[in-house]
Amino acid sequence: MRARHIVLRLAVLMAAAAPASASADPLPHQVGALFAMTPDQFAAAADVKDDALETVATISTMRGWQQHDGLLRIVNDDGFFRAFVDKTSGETRFQVYHMVRYTEQHRARFEVVNYETPDGPVSVPLIPIGRYRGSCRVYVGCAYLETFAFPVDETLLRTLAAKYLPGRVAVWKYRLKAKTGAERDEGFAPAEIAGILIAVDHYRAAHGLTGAQTR
Repeated sequence: MRARHIVLRLAVLMAAAAPASASADPLPHQVGALFAMTPDQFAAAADVKDDALETVATISTMRGWQQHDGLLRIVNDDGFFRAFVDKTSGETRFQVYHMVRYTEQHRARFEVVNYETPDGPVSVPLIPIGRYRGSCRVYVGCAYLETFAFPVDETLLRTLAAKYLPGRVAVWKYRLKAKTGAERDEGFAPAEIAGILIAVDHYRAAHGLTGAQTR
């Protein structure tokens, strides 16, 4: 149920245990697939939603990397970036969008996120987007899909993107916290952070926008 979560937790442990330089040891397949991605690959996979009737263009890294589980290749846990570019001023808001599926016994209702910054962790409330109940089965209970988001400052993202090094296992970490006391550690590879910024910069340049930084 939590494949992406497991991949990123493994990456966090490996990054903590290894020196800053790339390790000579081969990475587990799932970790290696994620950290083999480059910023340009994430930027090329970015999804841009824009047309003449919209005042804001939306760019996301949803298609950049996902873990598909089981025969049905269901995405049970996924996080990605969304950028909202004002088509007049170029001002851009960035957001982490996260979705997670879980069964009744693991029901959480996440409300707060703590994330890393150069000045220490920051805590902000999550923005609820949706919570859906799926099929229910005896002994297991009902399945749930929960989606939420939180804003991230562009200046912080550019600082994090600058840490990208090819082959290096590194993660920008954030912790989801629920009223029940449940916690869930997640994160992003610097390549994905750099990728969303490249995609936004390309959009701004193509439309003659200055791209003033904003939250």
